[in-house]
Amino acid sequence: MEVYQDRSEREIKILERTDILVVGAGLGGICAALSAARAGMRVVLAEKNAVLGGQAAEIDTWGLDGFVDRTGRLAVKGYPWEILQETLKEGGSDPLFTQINLQTMQEKGIGDELRRIGLDAYVPYVDTGTFMNPFNDQYVNPNAYRYIAHRLLEQAGVEVLLGMPAVDVIMEESIVRGVVLQGEFEKFVVFAGRIVDTTQGASVCALAGKRFAWPKAYVGTLPRVCGVDAGQLIEYIRSTPEEQWFLRPMVGKRADPDEMEQLLRAGAPLAIHGFTGALKQAVKDDPAYRLIERMCDVLMFFYEADGVGAYWAIDDTLHHTNVSDPKEFAAAICAVRQQQWLVHKFFTRYIPGFAHAQLLDTYVNISKAYHQTWEPSGFTEYDITPEEIKNGRTEREDRIVKILGHPMSGQNAGGWYVPLAALIPKELDNILVTGKAACRKIHYIASCGLVGQAAGAAAVQSLRQGRPFRQTEAEAVRELLRQQNVLISEEV
Repeated sequence: MEVYQDRSEREIKILERTDILVVGAGLGGICAALSAARAGMRVVLAEKNAVLGGQAAEIDTWGLDGFVDRTGRLAVKGYPWEILQETLKEGGSDPLFTQINLQTMQEKGIGDELRRIGLDAYVPYVDTGTFMNPFNDQYVNPNAYRYIAHRLLEQAGVEVLLGMPAVDVIMEESIVRGVVLQGEFEKFVVFAGRIVDTTQGASVCALAGKRFAWPKAYVGTLPRVCGVDAGQLIEYIRSTPEEQWFLRPMVGKRADPDEMEQLLRAGAPLAIHGFTGALKQAVKDDPAYRLIERMCDVLMFFYEADGVGAYWAIDDTLHHTNVSDPKEFAAAICAVRQQQWLVHKFFTRYIPGFAHAQLLDTYVNISKAYHQTWEPSGFTEYDITPEEIKNGRTEREDRIVKILGHPMSGQNAGGWYVPLAALIPKELDNILVTGKAACRKIHYIASCGLVGQAAGAAAVQSLRQGRPFRQTEAEAVRELLRQQNVLISEEV
């Protein structure tokens, strides 16, 4: 194996020389790798964990509201939509995805389509600008999603390196030429013509001396469980009126057991908030439950189907964890790992319907998410302005993709534009970023994937043109994305 010797005369084995290196194998990284590989580039995709998928495999936030606008028009396609459709074919995901006829919904509206499938009687709120809506709480089978990702990447010829975190970079002045990955026993370097950093906090850029300055995130997890008797659970809710039950998508309503049964018959999920009385009793019985007592106001069970669901183990006291402080972040992770089991133990011992439940997945990651904020990060060449996000319009000629954001947080319901300059970190060359490092308002899973696809396309066109990212023609990037089935709006 060829060896690279850096300026300090250290020797590192060269694992690969490739056209494009994508670091981070969440949905954004997967879509970036597919975009580049399907365009004919040699691509390496490196991931610190031993699994593909990122948080898109660990939280139930694949909702249709990330793909369709308020009128029911499909607004986000490309590889996120392709991956979703292929995953649905494997089974085990929310039936609403396949029940909805997108063409009918686009022609006649969301209300008519919900009436057609018999959901309007007990899902009265169809505004996708609120969290409490029938399109927000769809679930996708995480293992089917990971399988599809592997299959598509393999078919595209992407070399996938799992369990290999990035630990250093090879620089020539401001140019990032390669990334050093940690193997089981030694380090290796991958040199690339272009690099796409899709890690959540732009960790490759941090290794290159450019740090994303927003280290605080909320930390939690959604461990999945099987063997739940939904009928018993509903009867428990029916017989426990003093609990402050709250059922999504019933906006402003307490849970109605009859409506819950209707939802179950329709194959719709149940997102049930409450269990406060039982949790208070558990704490009295056993002090160990004090670790989850602070979840009283947010404890929720998300029932999917066929006895399977997920506990929402979200602790409000961990919502501002400084992930750049290793001790604080480690303490938060340790707390959540214990909370996973305690939440499961609580449900099995105190909530009817869970007596025979088994914990399925606790996932390799503890989910963390940087807060959405209007505050510009100053991290990239261009900060997308609040006005552009709210109005959905831009005068920038380097716009490359239009994404959806949550209207409830002030974003335009029809989507907004991401320019190429928003993906280029200041003071660095040869590398792009995605996610909140590009803009703190990027949030939906579908949009994260779409920005990743756009970054992959930009890397391709930068190489083809022989130009640095700052001089790459945006129209060429848009044209490649059109070829990749991305909906490109020319309205500005």
